[in-house]
Amino acid sequence: MTGSNKKFPGLASRELTAAISAILAATGAATAQEQPAAGATLEEVIVTATKREERLQDVPESITAISSDDILKRGLFQMDDYARLVPGLTVSDREPGGTTIVFRGVVTSGLQFGSVSSSALYLDEQPITQSGRNPDPRLIDVERVEALRGPQGTLYGASSQSGTLRVITNKPDPSKLETWFDAQLTSVHDGGEGYDVSAMLNLPLAEDKVALRLVGFTSKDAGFIDNVLGDSEGGTYNNSNKVKKDVNSTETTGGRAALGFDVTDNFKATLSAVFQDVHLDGHSDINAGTGDLHQVRFENESMDDHWYQVALTLDANLSFGHAVFAASYFNRDFAYEADASTYEYQFNQTFIDCVPTPTYECLPTYDFGGDPRGFAKNHEETEITTFEARLSSPTGTGSRWSWLIGAFYSEEKGKTAFDSFIRGYENTGAFKYFSYYEQNLTGSPLPATETWFLGRYDTELDQVAAFGELGFNVTENFSITAGGRWFDYDRKFGQIQEQPEGFTGDTRLDSVLKTSETGTVWKLNGTYKFSPDHLVYATYSEGFRVGGANPLKGNTVLPRVYDSDTLKN
Repeated sequence: MTGSNKKFPGLASRELTAAISAILAATGAATAQEQPAAGATLEEVIVTATKREERLQDVPESITAISSDDILKRGLFQMDDYARLVPGLTVSDREPGGTTIVFRGVVTSGLQFGSVSSSALYLDEQPITQSGRNPDPRLIDVERVEALRGPQGTLYGASSQSGTLRVITNKPDPSKLETWFDAQLTSVHDGGEGYDVSAMLNLPLAEDKVALRLVGFTSKDAGFIDNVLGDSEGGTYNNSNKVKKDVNSTETTGGRAALGFDVTDNFKATLSAVFQDVHLDGHSDINAGTGDLHQVRFENESMDDHWYQVALTLDANLSFGHAVFAASYFNRDFAYEADASTYEYQFNQTFIDCVPTPTYECLPTYDFGGDPRGFAKNHEETEITTFEARLSSPTGTGSRWSWLIGAFYSEEKGKTAFDSFIRGYENTGAFKYFSYYEQNLTGSPLPATETWFLGRYDTELDQVAAFGELGFNVTENFSITAGGRWFDYDRKFGQIQEQPEGFTGDTRLDSVLKTSETGTVWKLNGTYKFSPDHLVYATYSEGFRVGGANPLKGNTVLPRVYDSDTLKN
């Protein structure tokens, strides 16, 4: 039996932390470390959860905003750090880059495969949600994190069924030169050593017009799980050649470059690029009965997560409204390798099937040799392209009406290759069974292979949507807002499974399964303000999650495709 152990920064497992921070700033430049002077008031938190800039206390929604000051003071770096600060938010994770975001307990399962997520993850203006495999942007030079408990279907669309998590980066500032550098050394009790180094440079290129912001970071989270000596399930071999201490160390490297243009007082453009690479030497799962923070592994384990995003945002204050156009491209390459020896031992069967050859031999179908040793590999490639344009009513006009309209388009493509291997598989009874079967079908024996199962899964999701909100101030203190989102999506799913590799008699090749749907979700809100800083509100809202196809074998009784589901709150 295995369990999961994660290191949470700030807990007792970190025995020693030595931090060296140097802030190098131009004269008059403010830094996140500065404290307000005596008698000064704290700066108001401005959020964009409603697609407009508003004070947090003016937004009639269930929102938690974590500012850059909070991120710095609390030492927040990743999702499981700040999830503990947000009511109603849970992060289910197996390792960095393998997370499921859960708002209000609405989720299909903690570790998902195939289904679409019920909660969305945004990096600035782009959704980068991946079911069960959400990337984890490191919180370096981040303006704030916004957690929007849902449903948020009208403004944020699919996968915002139960909520939306937004990571918003700091933008270039052409008004000042600013820089900082931070370094930390860490040591974990009964574990290894780690470090965290990061730096930022905000460089004006043209006074009050153009600025370049550069951010870089590299870190190592020390490992604390030991792969200890142990015997296989069948007792015929051990892992003496894989014994190692602190196998679950994590190395993260990344950076960001953003070029900001303040073309006029009313028109701004930002071009940005972000990348992040994560490497794990081993997984954090433990084996029960082997001792505290111990595991027994017979094969190499690792994980690599490489992703980048490029984005262009145009922001214009016009006489008739505030216009925003955002275009983004996200690319991710995610792969892991895991020991599968224990799983394959449990899967090992001696079910007998008789092969219709001239000799009519009866052979075991899943005889892996009694005590198999093997591993699995998974490789996923994802591309997400999004465009959004919106126009909102101008502020400060004194009108009792407010409005927002917008359009959204997204194209997501994914490819997954999964392979499961058994050492010396060609010498097992199972391989002999399939080889006899292949000889009978094609006249040729099955080529030697260590791959006893492979799966290839290709997905494509295209979405278009139009959304809007209309608000009216009934009185000076009471307002109502109604909103809606029309959506249309097409989803494709292709699947190939071979068992084993190259066996034509057991290849499940589904023609590409398709699902399409058009629908609308709604929102209605009433807000009463007692004072500039106190309000009460009531909201009805809906959210949806797109349908899709189930990755199933041919003889299943379960449905091949399923429609979207809707959450009403």
